[in-house]
Amino acid sequence: MQGILPCRSSKVCVLIVSRDDRSSYEWLISNLLTIPCVGHVQPVYISSTNMNLIKYIKGITVIVLYHTKNRGRVNITDVTDSIYDRELEYLSRRFGKENVIVVIDDLDAGSSEQKTRILQNQPSIERLAKDLFLFTTMEKVVKPSQSKMLIQIKDFIEEKGKTRILQSWKGMPVISVCCLTFFGFGTFCKFKLSTLPLWYINHLFTSRLYPLSGQLSVLSFDQWLVWPFPLAISY
Repeated sequence: MQGILPCRSSKVCVLIVSRDDRSSYEWLISNLLTIPCVGHVQPVYISSTNMNLIKYIKGITVIVLYHTKNRGRVNITDVTDSIYDRELEYLSRRFGKENVIVVIDDLDAGSSEQKTRILQNQPSIERLAKDLFLFTTMEKVVKPSQSKMLIQIKDFIEEKGKTRILQSWKGMPVISVCCLTFFGFGTFCKFKLSTLPLWYINHLFTSRLYPLSGQLSVLSFDQWLVWPFPLAISY
């Protein structure tokens, strides 16, 4: 498949699958690329004849099945003339339900009640995907980055990024730590940061991936880091 770029081993690669043109969800691509752990967002237009091409894509972490109501209806699965029955089944089987989400765009309203109705009428979405996210047309016009649904998607992807980097470290001498605790002042730790991806270090500093008891201060990328006492790192 032309245009498929390799995904960095330490980063999340997002695949957006749709029967709609990329221009319909360019706003989504732009917002996903602002997530530090995302290395690449790959849009794939699918049809009844090219679905099997997805099996050649490697290194995918998160799959987004995108649909816009501008096509006329919300007909993902289980309804008359549904257009993604086979595709959603394949994506869930190929990549795992926990890695697949469904996005429905250009709705008049994106309430929790509407989400419930869609899941009741199209139960395969809940059976085959991790979650369903609804977006209204207005959300894309007025600060889409502040959309509650988009924030939830970003949180979901960041968790996948954490899992991906920890999996890539298995069996490897990843990090060396030397800690000195000064009572009342803090815990000073020296890391071999060259073993860590830069995007992950940045996340570590902002306390997004590891719960820290306090705010992390950076003295030097290659020297000492400081946590307020006590030190708390969760693996």
